[in-house]
Amino acid sequence: MNFKYDIALSFAGEDREFVENVAAQLRQRGIALFYDGYETAGLWGKDLYVHLDEIYRRQARYCLMFLSKAYAAKVWTSHERRAAQARALTEQSEYILPLRLDNVEVPGMLPTIGYIKAADFTASQIADLVVQKLHQAKWVASDVSPVGLFVDIPYLLHASTDAPLSIVGAALLNFARSLGVLECAWASIETAQTKGAETARRFVELGFLVAHPAKRGHSDFALLERVAQETTKGRVGTYVLVTGDGDFFDKVMGLLLLGHSVHLVASSNSLFDGYRKLLEERRHLEIMTGTKRDDFVIHEIRQVLTHDSHSRIYVTRVTTPD
Repeated sequence: MNFKYDIALSFAGEDREFVENVAAQLRQRGIALFYDGYETAGLWGKDLYVHLDEIYRRQARYCLMFLSKAYAAKVWTSHERRAAQARALTEQSEYILPLRLDNVEVPGMLPTIGYIKAADFTASQIADLVVQKLHQAKWVASDVSPVGLFVDIPYLLHASTDAPLSIVGAALLNFARSLGVLECAWASIETAQTKGAETARRFVELGFLVAHPAKRGHSDFALLERVAQETTKGRVGTYVLVTGDGDFFDKVMGLLLLGHSVHLVASSNSLFDGYRKLLEERRHLEIMTGTKRDDFVIHEIRQVLTHDSHSRIYVTRVTTPD
């Protein structure tokens, strides 16, 4: 089943400061969430009794419930809770994810339901737990190929727009998740370069692992090592490589030979010509055999960063055989 939101947040207004920090962390990770602070225009003029019932009963994969003394006392939170519990009764797996802000018992919340305590986790750690939960749900719900995201940051900085790195990183994570279950996200950067350490920190905050090169000028090779490691582990089926550098060409060929899918996110103005020729050859093979192959795709980076669904770079030189 497709949901509008990965998760809906249910909380009392008195707890907004804490909830807003969690919401910000979820948003940074590209999670589609219902948080009223992000829905002001959408909620304006609606019958909230009906609309909120629809959200908490039908439109979210999970409901993250912030339980507290204030939550137990509020009329609107009681309405949200009842809608969520009605949904939970029809689910074969968990739907409500309770997070305790204090020890006050909330009516209708059984003590046998597994919960976590806010005092034990930071907002960032709570967001990471939500991401893990969503990944587990996607594994159960489908056999979608696990995705690995690998970002060559020096190439990215050269090829992308001047958008803030946090926005760029989140967009790339979102794109990778649109292809399947995100299993890992790696980025390479030389921290010794100007603003290198700051750039690495920003990507770590988004949930990336950072590969540090052993030598100056070898950030692409550090990333290639991580691709090789993930291939050896066998936990990635679809590889998203954010680079147009020719140093990755042999690795791309190897992944395709092993039966993996490769999505290259690159700038058409800074793309190794071997990738264009490879795409042309595969398109030509499609025409010759009449078999659709979608295991190698090149996406225009600027369109990916603006969430354009028509982001592919197409080859125009393919001709039909006589």
